[in-house]
Amino acid sequence: MNAADLAASLEKYEFNTIIINRKGYDDKGVRLVAEISVLNKEMLAENGDLVAFKLNLIEAHEYPMPPLVFGAGWSSDEGSHRWAISICAEVKIINNSREPIFLTLDFSLITLKPRIVDIILNREVLRKVAVDKDGAVVHSRFSLASLRPGVNTLLMETDVPPESPVNGDPRKLSFGISDIKISQ
Repeated sequence: MNAADLAASLEKYEFNTIIINRKGYDDKGVRLVAEISVLNKEMLAENGDLVAFKLNLIEAHEYPMPPLVFGAGWSSDEGSHRWAISICAEVKIINNSREPIFLTLDFSLITLKPRIVDIILNREVLRKVAVDKDGAVVHSRFSLASLRPGVNTLLMETDVPPESPVNGDPRKLSFGISDIKISQ
């Protein structure tokens, strides 16, 4: 990434300063410092190995897609899917912006036994998903209500307790989730 693209990327995520540690570059950062200087970025400080430049704040902010963190009630990731091992499974969605954002969440559910899965965001039921056939995959897509800044909790609760599958897996499983995508 060149210096102009680096500065633009940091500015759109509301960074106001870039600090360069010269120790991290074979040329001691000479080329990068020169490229940033040409961009008319004000040098705030230079102290031996560190150089700081002021970045410009821009009006239209973009934020990276919020990360999904699987919490209580889930098995380990199995590559293409993961299983809920409880009646309630939790996903944390972290909105790193300072303002609420609106996103779309896509995923597929699979179950070993017919069940209803309630999708709850921050204590508000968004949808009840019926998975009514053994082994059936149900694709769900819905807009997330406004994700507030910080941690948002997405719960998936089912009306049927987990049970052991017939394939010898020792875990008790409720439902599986796969193909998870979050987009704007």
